[in-house]
Amino acid sequence: MTSRRGAGGGPAVDELFAQAVARHEAGAVAEAEKLYRAVLQRDSGHLGARCNIAYALHHLGNLEAAARAYLWLVSRGVQSPEIQNGLGMALQELGRPAEARAAFRRGLVCHPESPHLLNSLGIALRSDDHRLDEAISAYRRAVSVDSAHGLAHLNLGNAYREQGELALSIGCYRQCLSLRPDFGAAHHNLAMALLSKGDFAAGWEEFEWRRTDVRRMGQSRDLAGPEWRGEPIEGGKLLLYAEEGLGTTIQFARYAPLAAARGLEVTLEVQEPLAGLVSSLPGVRTIAAGQVVPSYDAHCSLLSLPRLFKTDLQTIPASTPYLSADPARIAAWREKKMADRQGLTVGIAWRGNPHHMRDRKRSLSLAWFLDRLDRPGIDVVSLQKDFTRAEFPSSRERTRFLDAGRDLTDFAETAALVATLDLVISVDTAVCHLAGALGVPVWTLLDHAPDWRWLLDRSDTPWYPAMRLFRQSKPGDWDGVAEQVAKELAGFNPRR
Repeated sequence: MTSRRGAGGGPAVDELFAQAVARHEAGAVAEAEKLYRAVLQRDSGHLGARCNIAYALHHLGNLEAAARAYLWLVSRGVQSPEIQNGLGMALQELGRPAEARAAFRRGLVCHPESPHLLNSLGIALRSDDHRLDEAISAYRRAVSVDSAHGLAHLNLGNAYREQGELALSIGCYRQCLSLRPDFGAAHHNLAMALLSKGDFAAGWEEFEWRRTDVRRMGQSRDLAGPEWRGEPIEGGKLLLYAEEGLGTTIQFARYAPLAAARGLEVTLEVQEPLAGLVSSLPGVRTIAAGQVVPSYDAHCSLLSLPRLFKTDLQTIPASTPYLSADPARIAAWREKKMADRQGLTVGIAWRGNPHHMRDRKRSLSLAWFLDRLDRPGIDVVSLQKDFTRAEFPSSRERTRFLDAGRDLTDFAETAALVATLDLVISVDTAVCHLAGALGVPVWTLLDHAPDWRWLLDRSDTPWYPAMRLFRQSKPGDWDGVAEQVAKELAGFNPRR
């Protein structure tokens, strides 16, 4: 934000502009924008008001208007790094990364040593899967210009982690934290890197900082009463609650019976689609989010339990199945939908939540799967609840393809179907966790730098004994994954 007066004006204009800046600095951005416009009505050439209107529109989320305001300023010769950076960031947030990169590069022509422009260029480059090396170069230039630029250190760490360079990534996060010790995002990302390399002791501690990461605000519950830290509870009633996505809840639900085994009366609150499935946990009462929460004496997030139970690679509670499907539902699937299946029956899930920040890297297409599985002796079952007919390749027959999506009313129903299958092949989404928790053979397809829970360079996982991992050898190498799958599928011996 600028506090400089523009050309022309006078005492009345200066006073009005000062009021606008004061309201802006106080957080009343919408009110400030109106005052800036009032300034322009009196002095159309007031540069400070025009700059601050652009900033205000950006802050308020009116990205199209903000981009137009920035462009107007640039077209009139305003070359400040703040305006150039704002323009590029608005374009990036509008989903126009090529234009954003061009804006940042134009700004760097005039301000080649601007750490903010270099950092922002790195962000725009990193949005392109094939320009990670260029992004790293931009971030490194930013921290070389300004070694105290915490965000550039954080973003450099993120890029290194995406490249699979965890040691370098961890070093960047620690450097960022030396500058900003209470930066929640840096602590959270450091946790992901530490957990990825199997350093659970340090990783779980850093993972507790997730509550202060502004990107995750709203995922943690704001509950009254004491938080459980593993001690005996007077009254004995413990409320556990889910955070993050459905797959994470399935993975961490295994800890609820461990809490119950300490003599506690455990209630577990989970997302509504999981309530029926998770009710199979022994010794645990399950409720769906939104239901009335029963009385409790202490509460705790599921995601904090591995730390409280001091979980390391050797002590992961990996006995499966720890979830079970309803026998009556299993029988119904076998009798009605699966009765005419004769070959190897393979369930597939090819994409996850499209709003997940990593979905473009982890998800595939139905056509990709059918190209590998459309062969004699294999019956394919779609486990994709939100499957659309438009996704099915028009050139293919559907005689060996069962679309079960419309019947998958919740995860308890999906579990019953999965229990009838010989094999599940899935990208990194909740379905692979479900199959793993049920003890059904599952092959999980992973991108080059996957989520922390899959660790590094392993084809197995200590979280799910029945799961195999198929990893990209380099970013974007799904063809290599396909070759691995084809080779293993040729010799696969289904359970009977």
